[in-house]
Amino acid sequence: MDAELLVYSDALFVVEQCRDCFVPGYLIVSALSGAGGLEELAPEEQAALGNILALAVRAVKEVVRPHRVYCAQFGETEGPLHFHIFPRTEQITQEYVKENPLEQGALIDGPGLLAWSRRRYTSGGDWVILGKVIEGIREAMRRRGDCCKQGLGPVSSP
Repeated sequence: MDAELLVYSDALFVVEQCRDCFVPGYLIVSALSGAGGLEELAPEEQAALGNILALAVRAVKEVVRPHRVYCAQFGETEGPLHFHIFPRTEQITQEYVKENPLEQGALIDGPGLLAWSRRRYTSGGDWVILGKVIEGIREAMRRRGDCCKQGLGPVSSP
């Protein structure tokens, strides 16, 4: 776990800025139990999962102010269960549509945009901006206090 990318942790889950795609606010929510799928989560993990995902999405919306926030679990790789919280900003949307023109009235292909973004934004971002976004999301999660009210435990940060 990379301390500067850590956003939140408790006994069940860890939330980190994605390390291999440079989009500020792109979070990975991982189960600490090592469960490989939803069906493998213990009842207390199942009960807490929706709360932690909602808390992360609310914090990303507050800090990044994206057009949309995607929340996805693909399960294509071996390893612990994890979810992608991806902020689709106006800038990302414009760049995607420029490279992948849409027909009149067509909706954006969310999974396609996420895959494109993971290829497109592998490096070259502004680390100062990234650090400010991470700290803003940490603060938003702390300020809301939702995690403690819902029994998720305190928000930890470096």
